[in-house]
Amino acid sequence: GDLSSPGLINFGLFKDVPYMWFELPLFILVGFIGGIFGAVFNQLNLRLTKFRHHYINKRWLLVIELLLVAATTVVIAFLLIIGTMNECRPIKTQLELNSPTIQLFCPDGQYNTMATIVFSTPEQAVRNLFHSEIGTYNAWSLLAFCIVYFCLTCWTYGVIVSSGLFIPSLLIGASWGRLIGIILHTLFPTSVK
Repeated sequence: GDLSSPGLINFGLFKDVPYMWFELPLFILVGFIGGIFGAVFNQLNLRLTKFRHHYINKRWLLVIELLLVAATTVVIAFLLIIGTMNECRPIKTQLELNSPTIQLFCPDGQYNTMATIVFSTPEQAVRNLFHSEIGTYNAWSLLAFCIVYFCLTCWTYGVIVSSGLFIPSLLIGASWGRLIGIILHTLFPTSVK
């Protein structure tokens, strides 16, 4: 069947990207670090779950925790955007014009990279991280976003409302992968595209 209907998750078309044998150790390293992230996530969730069962065991406390998580998420997102407010990038290509870029605190014809990630839906953010051109994102912004989103996802998982881990995990992985791509492009500008 065709799984490209707009109701399903679609991250766009990926071009053929040839891989070389000497890149294998890097892929292993990235996988290893991803495994460390997964183990840390599981340990943090185990401790949070024990804490919740021990201390947040009344219905009204669960609602208070939910409100605290929501308020903290909004404040941290705002602080991330304020912290990168002077990081405006010019809109250069038609692809950037057609993708959802956010101008917040930037002059006309420019966009704020952190606001673009934060205010996009997670699906749009993953798609943009996968397909945007080189130079679209700043490494420090991606590092900050990756760490903060990882922590917020960990804290959010297990609150009173149902929430998933699939798309947040993809977004953390996409920002981590894009960060690795930026680092590699900086180290090997002619080899990494």
